[in-house]
Amino acid sequence: MLEDFIHSLTMLNGHLIALSAVLFFLGILLTDIVLEKNIGWLIAYPNWIYHKIEYVVQKFNGMLFIFVFIFVFNSINLFFGYVSGFLVILPYVLVIWTGLNVGIVVRQTMQEESILFLFLNPIALFELPAVWISFSLGMEVGIHLIFTKQFNTMQQIFLDRLSVFYLIVLPLLAISALIESGMIRFINNKAENENSQD
Repeated sequence: MLEDFIHSLTMLNGHLIALSAVLFFLGILLTDIVLEKNIGWLIAYPNWIYHKIEYVVQKFNGMLFIFVFIFVFNSINLFFGYVSGFLVILPYVLVIWTGLNVGIVVRQTMQEESILFLFLNPIALFELPAVWISFSLGMEVGIHLIFTKQFNTMQQIFLDRLSVFYLIVLPLLAISALIESGMIRFINNKAENENSQD
């Protein structure tokens, strides 16, 4: 298992991870422009997702359920980011869109300085690298198609990099989901105690 993990680390492409991070930050930077111009079709989706997640978390506020929900939701989204490499250009678009979605939710639900907090909180320390790695894997798949023009080669790269997703991305998401679910449960308990005292 340890050997597989180390082998997965050697398959990480630092340049593509850095590119993924830069494009994600670009999406964050576009947040204010989108909100100022009130571009409805870009604002609607992150708001809809946020309210759906908020509803589920409030309705089923057990820590285990919240953990599983967050972990599965994030895992599916990031696996789609990995698979999007089969469409070559899509990972680049989706990682910008992901940054934009995160920026919109943060801007509309928290204080102005919250964008800085987004990158300093313990959840982000694990979740953001998972995001960047997932999209970098998708980019790598697409790049191999461009240079080899052979679907079989691209498919093999995809299968080879699955261990990176399972052994690096998923554990990062599990840790971030554990921290996030614990924080949500703590906040919910605090709110319930305050309401009961009133």
